[in-house]
Amino acid sequence: MQNLRASPYNLAWGSSVYARVSAVNAYETSAYSDQTPETSLAVIITYPSKPLSLVETVPDRTATAVGLAWLEGTDNGGSSVVDYEISHAILPAAVYTITKDFNLGLSFLDADLTSGSRYKFRVRSRNEFGYSDYSDELELLVAFVPMLPVPPVTSVIASDVILTWTAPYDNGSPITKYLITIRQSDNTYSESPFCNGQLEATRTNRICTIPLASLTALPYSLVQGNTVNAKVIAYNFYGPSTESDIGSGAIIVLVPQPPIGLANRPSVTTAYVIGLSWNDDMRTGGTPIIDYRVSYDQSTGIYVVLASGLTSR
Repeated sequence: MQNLRASPYNLAWGSSVYARVSAVNAYETSAYSDQTPETSLAVIITYPSKPLSLVETVPDRTATAVGLAWLEGTDNGGSSVVDYEISHAILPAAVYTITKDFNLGLSFLDADLTSGSRYKFRVRSRNEFGYSDYSDELELLVAFVPMLPVPPVTSVIASDVILTWTAPYDNGSPITKYLITIRQSDNTYSESPFCNGQLEATRTNRICTIPLASLTALPYSLVQGNTVNAKVIAYNFYGPSTESDIGSGAIIVLVPQPPIGLANRPSVTTAYVIGLSWNDDMRTGGTPIIDYRVSYDQSTGIYVVLASGLTSR
């Protein structure tokens, strides 16, 4: 059989093959048979060339899906490409399974993948002769921006506001930092230098200790009785999460809470002397206690200052 793709024929893929026949006997050669397009014998076809430039369509990415797109191969083998087959493999096993066959277009959304796993993807085309070779492989980590964090919690301990939060699901890519913002008196939010979510310790422990004094100063300018509101954003390689809802709990307290544990001191108390002891509440209003005042009531309902300026308990 002669190679019709080679010289002297040099037929391209997709060319129709026409032939004519004459008969020869001992006396003479007959006329040629008919040759019309309707009597062409065949079309020269082969496998299409492999698809090119397999890439991810980034806007289609989710936590469990990736979008794929590719270009037609350089040659359809003489017959139009009718569809494509897409397959993927989970690493490290790298055993391919078909995720979509008879795909008519040059793109596909591969869904229901496992977040946090690495995959390889490949595509091949098909014409009426058969399948092409596979495209070059594309390796991707199936991951996305972190999930929405839950609102942070604020509380007052001594002269500090303690701000804590919970790490959201990272959607397959480790969280690299947080942005924690606190409400100012004008209802805008800004980051405190005492809660830098880019620091490893802050990112790991998810807790900040913020002096009350810093929240009553610029730019926050919070006053007695204001609620300390905060919001959190988590970041990973793929970008920021949605900002959390507002979290709260702490209230700005600029005056100390009443002393606790007021009690008689029997070792001091006599018929003429009363000994008292007490303890400070941890909530000191943001500044140290400087002194105490003691009042008494002789069953009249009216308290009279007994001593002031006391510097010890």
